[in-house]
Amino acid sequence: MASMADVLPHPPGLAAQQDVWEPSHRPQFVLLFPTHLASDQVHVAERLVMLAAALERAPRASDLLLCIAVQYRDAASRAAAVEFASRLEDAVRLSGLHVVKVALESRLKVDSINWAWASIARDRATWLGWIDDDVHVEPGGVTALINACEAAPLDVVAVGLNKRAQTRPTLTSRILKERREALGALRYPHGCCVCVRSSAGLLPIPRDVSDDGWIAAKLVTLDPADPFSRAIVLKEPRVCYWTCPDFRTQLVRIRRIYIDSYIILLKHLSPEHRKVFMEQVLFRRRSGMTVKQVLLWPISQGVPRLMWLSLGASIWARARLNRPMKWPAWS
Repeated sequence: MASMADVLPHPPGLAAQQDVWEPSHRPQFVLLFPTHLASDQVHVAERLVMLAAALERAPRASDLLLCIAVQYRDAASRAAAVEFASRLEDAVRLSGLHVVKVALESRLKVDSINWAWASIARDRATWLGWIDDDVHVEPGGVTALINACEAAPLDVVAVGLNKRAQTRPTLTSRILKERREALGALRYPHGCCVCVRSSAGLLPIPRDVSDDGWIAAKLVTLDPADPFSRAIVLKEPRVCYWTCPDFRTQLVRIRRIYIDSYIILLKHLSPEHRKVFMEQVLFRRRSGMTVKQVLLWPISQGVPRLMWLSLGASIWARARLNRPMKWPAWS
């Protein structure tokens, strides 16, 4: 019989609640499903039901814990967030899984991740994973992810699925796909579908960076000579996501990625690790480029590099003028 526990509501802090379910249940694997009250609730519920069905078919499902986290903006939205979390729990009630739910007053996804780690996974589970509410995991992907975690050597600290960009019929969408493929992001687990070893030191994630940027940075610090040797990215099945549809949204997303990179470089990495992060993650050189990739290089590589440099100049100028940049909101 699945154990259902209510953890509603809960502040965005990291205070551990050790009684979220029966103390006798110690899951080896905790999978977080973070979402937001402002999301398309019907779509989110459909994704969650699909995820629960995949988890139910996974080996040793009794050792899994599904954690549903609903984030909301302010106290006025609290009741609606609690109701949404309860409806999501009801949607998977018959799955036979161990389920826990929480409502968090926060706009930062990493708060949900840090809560799941501090309150549940740190002292109980070997692995903590999370899957975004706007991605599609190909059939068999969840089972493959769990199997890979169980079979991973002890020095492997992160496991993920290969991400596949679904381009829209626009030039900017295709350019963003080329840009992401040019980055080192395909070499380490992406934050939309990833599992990390609870005791490996990757968690908690600082609130001023994104989850996948932090994972990449920690891999660099763990093994600067070969940063991605401590991670596994499964080629098949894949996790699919949509690239942005318009040029303005593309620029906003790239700018947000680069703000994240500057915070990581200047605040969280040593000088030795900064060079590796720059060469292996931010601006990785590619060999064997196709003709199309060579032709798109000025846009997919040249323009983003100029953006990165100009953003750095802007940050420097703001520091000199004592006009700090607003806190970037990670979704």
